[in-house]
Amino acid sequence: MRITLIELDRNRALRYVQSALSDGRTLSACLLREAPIERAHFHTWLPEGVPEEKRYDFHMGGKVPYKEEPIYLPSGGALIPTGNTDEEVVQYICTYLGLRDDLAFVIEHPFAQPSDPWIERYVPPRGTGLIFWDDEVYLYGDREADSEGIGAILRQGSSIWPPTIAVLTRADGLAHNLWSPDLVAHYTSVLIVGAYDGESFILAEW
Repeated sequence: MRITLIELDRNRALRYVQSALSDGRTLSACLLREAPIERAHFHTWLPEGVPEEKRYDFHMGGKVPYKEEPIYLPSGGALIPTGNTDEEVVQYICTYLGLRDDLAFVIEHPFAQPSDPWIERYVPPRGTGLIFWDDEVYLYGDREADSEGIGAILRQGSSIWPPTIAVLTRADGLAHNLWSPDLVAHYTSVLIVGAYDGESFILAEW
């Protein structure tokens, strides 16, 4: 199975991305207001053989084959690992972060609050961290993060609905929690939105 970055029709992808952002938190709202999404170029990571019309069925999975063998249970049933393109997306993010010293990856946690018990116990991988805005939680990684760290925060912030919302932006103030969703949105140049029932993502670049 070869995963490739496939170009999408702007209007159809834009409608999905705007709908996803409208269900997000403060960063999502700021992106709708601040970012030039309407002039973005849209792509997605999918296997080469997925028919064109199925690429636009953004809410439905079943497009990415399983990468692992089923786990057979003593009861006779089996757990089938879900196929995904996380590896390809993490590689893209790490490559992008390596372009400049001042870039960061920020992901909006769809549900967490700073008072959640797991926050106090959380040990961020190298080059990553948690940041807060009012009662919202965000995760970030900078160029010091390796692929394992970026993958960890991508999984931590992932959700099927509302979909994962993540950006590549400037790193100003993130490490010291001196940031705002408005500034992150203003300096965002890449938006990554979960799709296909959690199997892959829409990439918007401008």
